[in-house]
Amino acid sequence: MKSVRAFAARVQAKFDKIHILFNNAGVMCVPYKLTDDGFESHMAINYYGHFLLTHLLLPQLRAAGTPEARSRIVNVSSCVNKVGEIDYADINR
Repeated sequence: MKSVRAFAARVQAKFDKIHILFNNAGVMCVPYKLTDDGFESHMAINYYGHFLLTHLLLPQLRAAGTPEARSRIVNVSSCVNKVGEIDYADINR
């Protein structure tokens, strides 16, 4: 999550307002690995990172929005969710 925080800090330093944020799930089929934060890498990159980035950039998104033209957050992924399963007993597997 360190790289997400660093990216958000650079964006916050450069922009007072953000009108749209696109979060794109972008990794699959990499070997099992935990991040430095203890998260499984797919979940960290494709989900937790998007959540954290959105949370950190909410002030800029809110600042850009008006009742007539609200800011937007777009989350995209793929249909691969239909192939795999989640082990809720061990979310990191």
